[in-house]
Parts: sequence; structure tokens; C-alpha cells
Amino acid sequence: PICELGCTACLADGYTAEGGNWYKHEYNLGTAPWLENQYCGCCGGTMAQQEVCRACCPFDSCAPSPPPIPPTSPPSALVYDATRMANQFSVYTGAMILWSLADVEPYVPSDAIGATAWVNRDWSHSVLVSRSPIFTAGESSGHITSARCSTYGGTGNARSPLSPSASYRNGTSQGSGFMGIGAHNVATDLYDRSARRSVSNEGSGGAEIISIDFTGLQGSYTLDLIDAYIGGWGWLGFSSCELVEIA
Repeated sequence: PICELGCTACLADGYTAEGGNWYKHEYNLGTAPWLENQYCGCCGGTMAQQEVCRACCPFDSCAPSPPPIPPTSPPSALVYDATRMANQFSVYTGAMILWSLADVEPYVPSDAIGATAWVNRDWSHSVLVSRSPIFTAGESSGHITSARCSTYGGTGNARSPLSPSASYRNGTSQGSGFMGIGAHNVATDLYDRSARRSVSNEGSGGAEIISIDFTGLQGSYTLDLIDAYIGGWGWLGFSSCELVEIA
């Protein structure tokens, strides 16, 4: 059995007999008061826990306590606001325009990036594919486990992006197009997973967080921001994106 309280718990309370092992001292060759099952105040714990300790501490036969489980480190995130995305995401095709708060307020309550200038947001435009720096997806320390972006605007039409991403090269927005984010597999050029908005609204409706879970994916990826749609609510603004990594 395992004495969860520790056979020498009383040593910390100044009990020095038998090196602080109250159970061994009180055993007294099996005579009273041991058989009275008295509660040990300095040993602490519950009576049930002490009963377990009584069974092994007098004979030094307790199994070692299992090592404590180390605390898990909370995940950390690589955070890109609109300005950082404009500076560090590369444009695979189309144009990535930084919307300043002065341009978009009160519709979008923060800086954001989109496929066109704000005043032209519902117009036909070149397909935008904006690509994050390459990262590694997986389940080890430093690997990306999920991505999420704060967005405003429309939902687009298609439920998932065209694949491979080369299909978008030099393309023009379509009524059947996709707007959202994609997990771009660098090796295959395919979008292994994607996400899009569920509702159309501007800032008055609040930002919608769209996310991709990378669980089960491994290898080199980029997070692609995609706007390939024209139509009602034919625009999408990204105010921030986060890549969540395993610490």
C-alpha cells in the first residue's frame, strides 16, 4: 500500500521518536494503544488514510509514492495585429490593403486588412491569398496546434477554398468564391482544413473568431487569408490572427 501522508509526517511537527514515524512508535509490538486505532494529529489526513499508513509504516513496507505530475505549460500564441500581418504575411496573389481605423470606423472598430481599399470593398477584385510565415504543425513543443482570426464582413459562398492554392493564382473574385482562412500544406499546396464566417455583419455585430484546429496534422504549413468572393457582403476584413503553439 501507499501511505499518502508519509510515514514521517510527524517529524515536521517535532515528533522525533522512530525518526518521526509515529505509526512505527505507536505500534508497540502490536499492543495498545496501537490497537485502539487512535487518530494521529500531527500525521494529518483522514482516518481512512491513516489506516492505510498503519498497515505498512511500522514494517517499512509502504510502496513509494508516485512522482508528482508536472504541471502542463499553457499554450502560447504568435499574435499578428493588422499592421503586423501587413508587414509579415506575404501576398501570394492579389493585393493586401491595410484599412486604418480612420477609414473603417464605425463599421469596423479596429485596423484591419482586406483585398481592396475600404471604399471599394464590394467591387470585383483580384483574388487575395495572403500567407503567414511558414510554421510546423504537430504535437511537440514549439509546434502550432491551432489558428484563429478576428474577422468582419461576409461569409462568401463556397464552404471550402479551391485546392491546390495555385488555382487562385492571378484569379478574379467570383460569386461562387470562398472567403476565410485555410491551412495551406507547403509540401502539397493543398488546403487540408479551412474555416469561414457563419454570419455577415460589420463592427456593430462584433468580430467573429474563425479558427482551425491543426490536431492530427504534421509538417510545414502556412495560414492563408483568402478572399475570392464577389456579391452581397462581398468583403472580408481581418483585424488580427493568432497561431497557438505548444509550449
